[in-house]
Parts: sequence; C-alpha cells; structure tokens
Amino acid sequence: MALPGHRASCTALSNEERCWCEAKHYAEMLAISAFILVVELVAGYFSNSLALFADAGHVAGDNLSLIINLITAVLVARGTRRGKVRPCAFRAGLILLVAVIMWVIAEAITRFGDPHNVNSVYMIAAALICAPLTVVQMRSHGLVADEHKDDAHDVQHRHFFKDFLIHCSVIVGGVLVLTTGLAWFDSILSIFIGLFVLGDLALHYMVRHGSKKSTEHRGHNHSGHPHSH
Repeated sequence: MALPGHRASCTALSNEERCWCEAKHYAEMLAISAFILVVELVAGYFSNSLALFADAGHVAGDNLSLIINLITAVLVARGTRRGKVRPCAFRAGLILLVAVIMWVIAEAITRFGDPHNVNSVYMIAAALICAPLTVVQMRSHGLVADEHKDDAHDVQHRHFFKDFLIHCSVIVGGVLVLTTGLAWFDSILSIFIGLFVLGDLALHYMVRHGSKKSTEHRGHNHSGHPHSH
C-alpha cells in the first residue's frame, strides 16, 4: 500500500530506494501545461486575441518553472541538493515573462489606434478548455507527499491558481467582445493581464529577496554576534 501522497507504484517505502513520485508528478503537470500552451497559441493565432497571447506568455513561464522543478526533482531523487538549480531558473523565467508581457502591452496600446478584428469564439473555447485543466493541476499539486512540499511547491500552486483566474478573465473578455462587437475589450484585457503578471512578479521578487536577506541576517547574527550572558 502506497504512503499518503505517493503513487501506488512507489517502491521507496524504505531507505533502500529513492522516491521518484515528485519527478513523475512534475512530468504530468508539465504535460498538461504544455497542452494548455499549445491550445492558447493556436487559438490566439486564429482569434487574433492579445489576451490569449498574454495568457500564453504566463503559461510559458509556468512551463519553464515546471521544467526546472522536474529537473530539480530528478536531481534530488539522485541525491543532489535542491538549492543548486532554482536560482537560474527564476531569472530565466522572469526575463521570458517580462519580454512577452511588454510586447503584449505595447501591441495592445498600438491596437487602440489601429483596431484589429478579434474572433471571440476561439477566445472563449480555448479558455473553457484550459480552465478545467488548471483546476486538475491545482488539485493534483495539492495532493503530493508532505516531504515534497517546499517553497517552490507553494509558489507553483499559487501560479496555477493565478492561471485559473486569468483563464476566467479571458472567458469574460471573450463574452464582452462577442456581445458588444468591440474588439478593444481584448486590448484592455491583455493590458490588465500584463500588469497583473508584472505586479505578481514584482511581489514575488520582493518576498523572495526579503526572505533571502532575512535568512542571511539571521545567519550573520548567529555566526558573528553570539549572545552574551
């Protein structure tokens, strides 16, 4: 019988073998996210929707994060420490997301002066496909074994929730475009998504940076300033 949070096929019930459940979990999450990304890129191309491209940019960042988490899980299963892989991944994901979002915002501003037709049916259909898949990701991600839950796990779980919110906003935007015939709703939504993602990245960076500074400060105090009695 498998331990809570582990797979039925997991054989790491003793110290004789390492657990690969975390790596398999991230591989499955990556497969779902890659499918979501393809759906949004294809629908974005046929719908001419910037909101979908903004959403796809965010999902692309998630894919990169999942790839790094997968690599980390594989290395951990082989006995490598977690802390050696993720810093570079965070910077790469940050650069990718900022580049995509800045392009989307610039293109959205341009479209106010030169409106483009937007096929809202593709917008709505893509978001209706992706939103339930994101719910599956959130549910599955929350059921992993406790020993596999760390800061990166919590960050990824919040990413999935934000993905779900963005999918829902695309549905709302698509319905507005469909019912009013006003394509600029898509431009407004894409700017909103871009600012939401950039704000989230800034907040995440400040929390991450503050946490790192706090840890370094505590370590310095313990090593260099012993308490006097």
